[in-house]
Amino acid sequence: MKKYFFIKLLVVCIFMTLAYMICDLTKYYIRPIYYKKNENRVIINDLEVTRNLPDEALFLNDKVMLSFDTIKKYFDEYIYFDEKYDTVIITNDVDVVKLKLDDNKVNINGETREILVSARKISGEIYLPIEELQDTYNIEVENNEKIIITTSDSNYSKIEALNKGKAKLFKRETSLTTGKFKSKEIITVFSDDDNSEYIKVRTANGDLGYIKKEKIDGNIIYENEIKEDKKINDTKINLTWEYAENYTPKRNGQAKIEGVNVISPTWLYMKNESGDIRNTIDTSYIEWAKSVGYDLWPTLKNDSMELYKTSKLVTDMYTREKIINNVLEIALKYKFEGINLDFEYMYMKDKDEFSEFVREFSATLRRNGLIFSVDVNVPDGSENWSLCYDHKPISDACDYMILMAYDQYGKSQDGPVASITWVENNINKLLEREKIDNSKLILGVPFYSKYRKNKITMSGDTEIQKNVSSKTLYMQSAKNYMNNSNYKTATTWMDELGQYYIEYKNQNIVEKIWIEDENALKEKVKLVNKYDLAGVASWRWGFETDEAWKVINSTLK
Repeated sequence: MKKYFFIKLLVVCIFMTLAYMICDLTKYYIRPIYYKKNENRVIINDLEVTRNLPDEALFLNDKVMLSFDTIKKYFDEYIYFDEKYDTVIITNDVDVVKLKLDDNKVNINGETREILVSARKISGEIYLPIEELQDTYNIEVENNEKIIITTSDSNYSKIEALNKGKAKLFKRETSLTTGKFKSKEIITVFSDDDNSEYIKVRTANGDLGYIKKEKIDGNIIYENEIKEDKKINDTKINLTWEYAENYTPKRNGQAKIEGVNVISPTWLYMKNESGDIRNTIDTSYIEWAKSVGYDLWPTLKNDSMELYKTSKLVTDMYTREKIINNVLEIALKYKFEGINLDFEYMYMKDKDEFSEFVREFSATLRRNGLIFSVDVNVPDGSENWSLCYDHKPISDACDYMILMAYDQYGKSQDGPVASITWVENNINKLLEREKIDNSKLILGVPFYSKYRKNKITMSGDTEIQKNVSSKTLYMQSAKNYMNNSNYKTATTWMDELGQYYIEYKNQNIVEKIWIEDENALKEKVKLVNKYDLAGVASWRWGFETDEAWKVINSTLK
């Protein structure tokens, strides 16, 4: 009796052990997703993305077609469709590519060539021939049972296998085989940072899986490593604007200001909504600037352009192209090192078009060896002055983005030009909220102060101040107030403002001055160091004192 009991117990134990082993192994043999026999499967690097595509991948005349939204999701968040001209516009660092729907041509940097399959709408969605865009996106597209796309921003090696092998679903030998490769087959091996004994591979027909590193035996025929973006210049930018709309100051004979390395004369102005440019370039100024060692990034401005005119400039594809080509011709003719774009007062509804303008401008100038900087206002504020900029796309496209950290308060308001708290808050908004690259951000600082005279009246026990006059003070003029015996006792350093403040009362008149002197300037330049920004830009040359240049140069690290 006991004998039979132990036999039954042994059988039960064996059964339970086998059941546990089967249950334990089963999960490693279950495919997570099943694909239809003729389904167009898409592999990007080491991931199967077929079921994550916004739209199905298609074939047209044996060419792979991916939808606009698929390309936007996986390769180019800034791909742009111009509805007016039915044209897809793609930009990379140096190229501007245009594909008009249903046109078997592609325009790259103004040069047109034939393509086998055109961009077109299919079932209401825009589709593009991705194989025609391999150079543009720096990708490799293959069609071997699956659509296989390899991007340049992935660490991988191509290896000619010496022995056959099996790729596994999980990092264990006792799991489902997802693919096999033969001896001398080219497999793609993706780097693995978790230091496990397994590594992910992709077979020639796009099967993905894991294999033990020790079993990878073959000749490396290509090795791709992600290259880190290099800064354009390791030296901090110390730029100053030279106002020269109607007259360029005569600087001949002046020595170079220590620390200043870029001058941006306001020489280029939009003439009309057709894209014509008026310039006030002074060749003798160019000769002097180059002789003493300055780089020149002249500024293109839209001053005096009504909102609707600026809208026409940035929203029309051909007008944008005309402006860019006109500026490029001027820049190459006079051998400028860069261009600064200062478009202000724009419709908020045009912010995407302005970002596209910046992308096309950036690629064209960079291709020709020119630096491109773009001026922007603070990220929060009025629709036409602040919210008209989409800071992240602008920063991603250009070489430098200059934050014009002024004016905090308008002419009709009491308050400073640029308090230190306000400036730092806006730097943080750009870096933390907008995710701007700090190495591209230049801080714009003012060389001027704000003066207001208010008249005091009483309404019962309430004091009411009404503005009588306001004016801008150059640095030396503001210092003269500080040094005047009548105002000395009324001058106070305000930590929260990072500057001196004067409030002087005389009977029913109160004078208020928020002073942007060398002390205030130093606090702002410290922020450039604190956040490791690309540098500083000052508005404008001629408003400063000699001490201001010394403060910037000695503080900027």
